[in-house]
Amino acid sequence: MYTTIRLIATTFCLTASLACAQMMHASEADPSTRSALRVQVLSVGQMLKEDADLLSGHRAEVAEAAEFNGYDLASGSWIQSQVLCPYAPNHVLMHYLKMSPDGSLSLFSALIPRDKGPVRIIPVLYSGGQALRVFGSTPAQRDLINQVISTKVLLEVPSGNADWATLGYCYAALAGGEPSSMSVTTPEETTPRLVLSPDGKVDEMSFTVLGPDRFYQHWRIQFDSRLQVKSIALSAHALHAPHAIPQPQTTPQLQTIPQPQSSPQGRPIPAPQ
Repeated sequence: MYTTIRLIATTFCLTASLACAQMMHASEADPSTRSALRVQVLSVGQMLKEDADLLSGHRAEVAEAAEFNGYDLASGSWIQSQVLCPYAPNHVLMHYLKMSPDGSLSLFSALIPRDKGPVRIIPVLYSGGQALRVFGSTPAQRDLINQVISTKVLLEVPSGNADWATLGYCYAALAGGEPSSMSVTTPEETTPRLVLSPDGKVDEMSFTVLGPDRFYQHWRIQFDSRLQVKSIALSAHALHAPHAIPQPQTTPQLQTIPQPQSSPQGRPIPAPQ
């Protein structure tokens, strides 16, 4: 997914236990957490009935589209989770995750339209390898992103009052990312940084999230005058970059300090007569 590192190098943990831990219902979210948690992750059992019914009615289409993109839903056990994004009201966004016996991960996003239209698949990981060189690098990918993520409401409010953190997570969700719980090993993601045009419109947004393979993703999205994605640049670095181990310092040798010679004993004093 990136030019120099692995694709979704997210906030989404991709081991079965971590993935399940993130499947938290909106009512269970701590209101003190950051606003990006407006992007909720639900297990299939936590989905609203209408969304669950829509998914059930499109299972065959999802399986067919997944197979076309190189994924076999009949092979292995797939963990399904829904990502609720307020800026994607017209689609049910699903993540499909499978861990192979060797520990490698396969992951893709499925976009199921609530009205009419085909099911779309966004490949993320193939047995641990990146599926896309750079997410959003082609006009077709950017067109799909703009179809799914609606920024219309953001055009109607001042840039300082808009929820750009949630928008960033919605883009990341298409590429397999999910918000992660606060912990020592997953610190809070950075607040989006905006570049404004002379007339006050947002030209560019950059932000950082934790990706599904535990790499930090650094996103830079450029917008046109209608707040449609014009370009995407991605890079990433390891969660815990290796540090050089300092060389042990040489212990200075102890100096031998000569002991002072004992003073000569005085002559015995004769006892009084």
